Amino acid sequence: MNKELERIISLMPDRAANAIREECNRYNGRVDEIRLRTDRPASLSVDRENIVLDLRCTVSEMRGVLLALCDGSPYAFADAIERGYIPQKNGVRCGVCPAKGSRASIESVSSICIRLPWERSEPDGISELCTDKDRVVSTLLYSPPGVGKTTVLRFLIKRLCSGENAMRGAVIDTRGELFLKSLSYDTLTDYLFGYEKGEGIELAVRTLSPQVVFCDEIGLGADADAILAAENTGVPLIASAHADTLEALLKRPQIARLHEYNVFERYVGIKREKSVYSFEVSKA
Repeated sequence: MNKELERIISLMPDRAANAIREECNRYNGRVDEIRLRTDRPASLSVDRENIVLDLRCTVSEMRGVLLALCDGSPYAFADAIERGYIPQKNGVRCGVCPAKGSRASIESVSSICIRLPWERSEPDGISELCTDKDRVVSTLLYSPPGVGKTTVLRFLIKRLCSGENAMRGAVIDTRGELFLKSLSYDTLTDYLFGYEKGEGIELAVRTLSPQVVFCDEIGLGADADAILAAENTGVPLIASAHADTLEALLKRPQIARLHEYNVFERYVGIKREKSVYSFEVSKA
């Protein structure tokens, strides 16, 4: 098992940790997600397959996990918890289901979803997804959740911002999910942690002089406003959004607005069968 998976399991109460570790060992530690639920079955995801555990967490156990994920200070994470996540490090993503309006009440969280990063092999042809000859073009990646948009973005950051012709990159990492030390340590990248997409894009373009901007999961009105403003500066944007087809993607109101203004030159649909990626590239 990798270090992050071991760290996450170490945060669990013994009963949950033992059940999760036993099942992880069956799959050689190649687990994508751990999902804990109050009084309902816990589960793992392995290559998008759901593995049901003989484990139903109590309120007390869920409280203990939440406290550990918040470093013992849930109220310091109140705003993030209310928005459905707890910031983590090293590419780990933690989603939570709090009762609406409950602020940081740890008793109100009924589900915890922990998504783990894996250092997969770089997909074939990735360098061609957002380049046209020697020029980087604004590109929007799309797929349903859990297919690998974030993984592909990380590889694009490394590919474009390291090596002989490295570009200066600004990465808007709202929830600390894009940063992975092993892929980022030799890149010419500036990471803006904790900024909302719109705010981060505006700040990056105004103050960091990037040659390319990256961000994950766009789609809100504020995102569109900032992207349109950045587009006028000539800085290409590599971003992602949730959708299973290009048609569905362009039906999302804010994405349709960006499409209308020709913000993206290219749309890339991502598919994955186990660890093998394939791409469907469409020009705007």
